[in-house]
Amino acid sequence: MRAKPMDWAEMPYFLAVAREGSLRLAAESLGVSHGTVDRHIQSLEAACKTCLFQRTTQGMVLTTAGESLVPAATEAETLIVGARNTLPSMTASAAGRVRFAMPSWIAYPIIAPRVHKFRELYPDIDLEIMVSNRFQSIAKAEADVSIRIAFEVEEDVVGKHLFVWHDAVLASERYLSEHWATRGREGEGLHWLGWAGPNPHHAWEKQRPFSKAAKVHHIGDEMMFAQMLREGHGMGVFPVISTNLFPGLVRVPQTPVLPDRSLWLLTNRNLQNTMRVRAVVDFFEDELMALRGAFQGVDSPVFAG
Repeated sequence: MRAKPMDWAEMPYFLAVAREGSLRLAAESLGVSHGTVDRHIQSLEAACKTCLFQRTTQGMVLTTAGESLVPAATEAETLIVGARNTLPSMTASAAGRVRFAMPSWIAYPIIAPRVHKFRELYPDIDLEIMVSNRFQSIAKAEADVSIRIAFEVEEDVVGKHLFVWHDAVLASERYLSEHWATRGREGEGLHWLGWAGPNPHHAWEKQRPFSKAAKVHHIGDEMMFAQMLREGHGMGVFPVISTNLFPGLVRVPQTPVLPDRSLWLLTNRNLQNTMRVRAVVDFFEDELMALRGAFQGVDSPVFAG
C-alpha cells in the first residue's frame, strides 16, 4: 500500500507537543482539543512511517526520528509565518457567504449586537446565521462555522477551544424582593423553573440548593427560560453571563458559580484557510474572548436585598 504523503499542516501540532511535552499542554497552547492534537500526531507518524514520540507516564518524549524532524518543522513554521505577513489585507479581499451556526442564547444577546461591527470591517461577507439548539454538523457541511457548547468535540473538524463557561442560580431582582426575606431554611416559599431542553446542568446535581423550593413549569427553549426568569416566575440555573446581558437578572445569594461545558469555535476543515471563513472565526473569537470574565462570573451582580 502506498504511504500517505506528509502533510505540512500537521507541523504546528508536532511542534506544540515537542515544545510542551504533553498532548494536554499542546492542546491548550493551540486552543484545540486533546483528541485533535492526538489525531494529527498519529497522522504524521503514519505519513513518516515511524514513531516520533514515546508516550510515557511523564508525557510525550521525542524519539530520535522526532528530534531529527524538529529543525525542518521549525524552519517550515518560520517560512509560513513570513509568507502570511506578506499577504494583502484580509479585510480588503474577504468576500462571500459564510453559514454561521449557534445556540439561541448566544445568538440574540451576544452575536446580534456585534454583527454591525463585523459588517463594517467585512462589508463583502454575507453571514447566513443559523440559530438552533441542535448541533449543526460541520463535518457534514451543514454549517461553515459553528459556536458549540460541549465538554468535548468528536467531529473531524478544526476545533478552537475558547474557555470553560460557568452557571449560577439566577432570578430577577423583583422576584427576590418579593420572596427572599420570607423563605424557609431549605427554600420553602421559593420556586425553581424546570428545564426541559437538552444538556442538563450536571454540575448542579450534587449541589441541590433550596431543596424544598417548589418546581414550576418545564421550559425547553433557552431564550424562553431567560425571559421567564426576567418576568419573575422563579429561580433557575443559567449561564452566569446572563446577569450582564439581561437587565434585572442577578445571582441568588448563598449559591456558587460552577463550571459547566466549554465554548468552542468549529470550522469545516476544507474551508479553514478560506479568507471569508478565517475572517468570521478570528473576529468572533476576539469578541467572545473579551467576554471571558463575564462568562465565568467575574464580578457578576448578586442580589443585595
